[in-house]
Amino acid sequence: MRIAGWYPQPTVMPEVDAVIHHGGNNTFTECLYFGKPATIMPYVWDGHDNATRVHETGHGFKLDRYEWTNEELSDLVHRCLTDEAMKAKLAETSRHMRSHHGPTKAAKLLDGLASRVSP
Repeated sequence: MRIAGWYPQPTVMPEVDAVIHHGGNNTFTECLYFGKPATIMPYVWDGHDNATRVHETGHGFKLDRYEWTNEELSDLVHRCLTDEAMKAKLAETSRHMRSHHGPTKAAKLLDGLASRVSP
């Protein structure tokens, strides 16, 4: 799927098999939440950290943004689609993330922080 312009990304994520992106925190987190392997071609800041992390943890691959070949990209996409160990790891990560209601957890953390602040 190729989309130009803005779209509600979380509605598309369940429909794709793999994602190629620049490594932003939102897309990286959505890939993990929906259990989608990613090939990250980092651009700036968080992209470099997330590309390193996706590679180190076995949830996808890091690929240089400017220095790559068609064969390299094709190989990584193929591996994203066929690597059973990666699929299992992503499924477990997705299950873990979905088992914790994020907004509730965030509200509890914020409430805890606010209660420590003296008036």
